[in-house]
Amino acid sequence: MKKQSAEKEEIKKYWENNAPQTWYSNKNSEANELSYYNEIAYKRYHTYYSFIPSIAEFEFHPGEKVLEIGVGI
Repeated sequence: MKKQSAEKEEIKKYWENNAPQTWYSNKNSEANELSYYNEIAYKRYHTYYSFIPSIAEFEFHPGEKVLEIGVGI
């Protein structure tokens, strides 16, 4: 089996252009509009991963800061 190698810039460019879960919206992400992010959040928590809010207990931590790692955009 032949190993493939990629330069850091290639990897960086790939993930900048293919961020996980961006396909949840057909809106233009370049516009950086709140409606784009709201649509993605809605689909994440109500369509694809509806179990997350109950596990994460969001309702018990209003106003707190959260560090979210590796979950998409």
